Amino acid sequence: MTDGRLDDRDRLTGALIGAALGEALSRLGDDGSAAGTATLEQRLRADRWSLGPGVTAALAVGEGVLGGGLDRLPAPLRLHGTGDHFDLLPVLPVALSGAFDPGHLRERAAALYARGPRETAEAAIAFALLLAALFDGDRLAALDEASEAAPAAVGIAIRSAPLEDASRLSMGSEPLRSLTGAVWAFYQADEAVQALLISARLGLGPICGGLCGALSGAWWGRSGIPAELAHKMEGRGLAEFGERLANHLAGATNCRRREFHG
Repeated sequence: MTDGRLDDRDRLTGALIGAALGEALSRLGDDGSAAGTATLEQRLRADRWSLGPGVTAALAVGEGVLGGGLDRLPAPLRLHGTGDHFDLLPVLPVALSGAFDPGHLRERAAALYARGPRETAEAAIAFALLLAALFDGDRLAALDEASEAAPAAVGIAIRSAPLEDASRLSMGSEPLRSLTGAVWAFYQADEAVQALLISARLGLGPICGGLCGALSGAWWGRSGIPAELAHKMEGRGLAEFGERLANHLAGATNCRRREFHG
């Protein structure tokens, strides 16, 4: 559980680092066995990770968000260079920059995926809404809030995801399968590393792992990710970008937060 004392900077950086770790770890394609679980934990702590395509694309989108301000978005670039029409990770900086501006979050996420499949845009909106809602400090209320504001079918799917049997999560189609798997794993966990391992063991792939890592990092913060793991990714520009994004948003988000909460 979060202790309610995390600051926005800790959550912002945590979401970025968590997404990178989750995307990297889930590339292993673990089979879910007990031996595999031990291997995952060993690899998580022993290996040196590089950024995956989803988080790399998210950083590129983030640079556009920083350069264009809160009211402008970068033009879509072939779905942000991931080569995957169902990759939701590029919406991460949009979700973070809109965390205290919920009125514009839907349209910004939709604009980012305007040239992609409708189902990807709808799933990206739902993920962005959920991640942003976690900044308000209630994990269950965030799910209710996001599911109500998301496009109808996706909203229903993410709201029911934590109650699904794990064996049914792989039966859906992308990108909803990755999103519901990430939501399921996040709501099963009591801390960030556990969430990363649960999502990796699902075997649903790096998009699912990255989404779960982003949700976990936003909830438990950078301080909730063991330093030995965070340091594997901080040298790749994530912490620096988190600092820049936090500085960019500081005045606007504080103002919007006061307005939003009355």
